Amino acid sequence: MPKKEEFLDEAIRRSNLSNSNQMEMLTFRLSDNQLYGINVFKIIEIVECPDHLTRIPCSHPALDIENVTDSHNNGYLIVCEYSRQLNAFLITQPEFLLTRGWDEIVKPEGFNAKALVAIAYTDTEEMVLLLDIEEILADVLSLESFIGQGVADDAKLRGVGKKVLLLDD
Repeated sequence: MPKKEEFLDEAIRRSNLSNSNQMEMLTFRLSDNQLYGINVFKIIEIVECPDHLTRIPCSHPALDIENVTDSHNNGYLIVCEYSRQLNAFLITQPEFLLTRGWDEIVKPEGFNAKALVAIAYTDTEEMVLLLDIEEILADVLSLESFIGQGVADDAKLRGVGKKVLLLDD
């Protein structure tokens, strides 16, 4: 089968996950060796990190690039889009894709971390901490996650007599 057809088949298979009440996640490890997961729909690409980074254009000032490059040992970058901006997360290595039904994914109890949205388990019962990429980026980039009063007032005026459908991924 030509590559174009393989790509289309894979895209259809993955898009059907949303209709099947399942989630596919990429699992990966950080320097703490904990297994983490991120929804594959959030990922644009995964690239091998260059041997040496001197600076990252338009990067957040909190990023200490010298610290990262000294300790990353040629990890990988998970590239995601958030608020029309490309962002990359440095990971030690991607592990595997894991598909779980929503009934197999549990709410984290006893954890005090806004970016941790759920917990799943591998076939070997290893815990996977599922991360909320938007929450991480909002926290790191200090983005406000509320609607200002002016916007709310304007929406009330414009929305009189209209129905609004709000969705969140």
